[in-house]
Amino acid sequence: MVCKAACRKSGFLTVIIWVVQIHLVCAQQQVIATNGNHILKRPYVDPDDFGAIHADMTFLQAGISQEELNTNFSGIGATLQDPVDWAAWQLAVNEAVATGKMIIAYGDYYWKDKQVVIPKFFKSLTITGASCYINVTGTNGSAVFFRNKPADNQEANTMVNSFVRIDGLQIGSRNNFAARTGIDLGPTYNSVYKGIDCFNLAEAIHLRFALNTEVEMCQAFNCTKGWTTDMGDWPDASNSNSQSNHSSFNHCRFSAGDSSDYAFGIYACSGWSVTNCIVEGFKVRTGIDWDAKGSPVVKGLSVFNTHFECVNGATEGFIKLRMQGGVAVIDMCYGQYPAYLVNATALNGTYPFIEVSHTLYWVPVSGKYFKNSGCNWALNYNDNMLVNPQQAAEKFAGKAPAYCPAPASQCGGNTVTVNVIPR
Repeated sequence: MVCKAACRKSGFLTVIIWVVQIHLVCAQQQVIATNGNHILKRPYVDPDDFGAIHADMTFLQAGISQEELNTNFSGIGATLQDPVDWAAWQLAVNEAVATGKMIIAYGDYYWKDKQVVIPKFFKSLTITGASCYINVTGTNGSAVFFRNKPADNQEANTMVNSFVRIDGLQIGSRNNFAARTGIDLGPTYNSVYKGIDCFNLAEAIHLRFALNTEVEMCQAFNCTKGWTTDMGDWPDASNSNSQSNHSSFNHCRFSAGDSSDYAFGIYACSGWSVTNCIVEGFKVRTGIDWDAKGSPVVKGLSVFNTHFECVNGATEGFIKLRMQGGVAVIDMCYGQYPAYLVNATALNGTYPFIEVSHTLYWVPVSGKYFKNSGCNWALNYNDNMLVNPQQAAEKFAGKAPAYCPAPASQCGGNTVTVNVIPR
């Protein structure tokens, strides 16, 4: 391509700047042909390169012929009844994982009711959305961005070498509930999901065998479930060989609908943390749902500086734990509507240890801050929760632990130790 430009000569410096600018523009405007589309030779692609029209239209409605579809949208199984924007995104993803380029989308609407399928095997995928809104419909429960499941755990151990960076997307339906998951990409390592806002979905993000993953600055509005981290659900996967361990939810906000399920679901995963998050809106079953799924190697969870602000409370508690041994640390939390701060159950005769410290403020349920079944507890320096340590058992629903004034090592099972704030 030949670049042309004109300028007024206004001195040597102006001419030099003009020459540099023209050189850069010319370099950027070299093109290569890919699948019938002309893609700028640059380190990124965008869905508009592949024909996105930012409208809720099928190929047929957009007046695109079968011949044009076959030429410009080949290789993805597109039909005249498919959304144009979906096909453009699918081609952009295919190009990105094949070449290592990132995807940069515009801050505008894209419309699609089909899955964008990520290949099983790739090195990396980076998407920067610039807060573009992906408007979805449908009730089939499928994920908007999806990766086919491993055939078995051996294949999963290969797929987990991929990593993903997705930033600045809005996914959902502005007006109606869509029974869809926003993102479900299966096994990865060191992935980051940042600034992804989901609206009126069944679930925002579902992680499976996603090791050392960061979910940060994300929001979910009127979704049934927020963010889930889980073990694999393919053949040979178990609660000890496909967990999403050592990862975190940080600075996320969940705004519940009238009867949302949970904000954060953590299943058969150890080493997870929920930090600096907000669970608000109307009502949830539980804010943070952690279930070890009977795994003997799932041992740790921490929750720090997280607020509970659902006006109609939580049916089962702000934090619900089912643990087979291990340690849970809950620190610097705050709640302004009635709910159990922690509802904990010991599995298989074990005695998990739960430390609740530095609670800033909490509204109990009929005077009960906790619900217990067989766990050991330490309550440390929680503001306005306990004045007399010997009354600690009165703060528990379920099977109240016995207060133990001795060192914790001498207390035995189903007990609670207490340190109060000096007043």
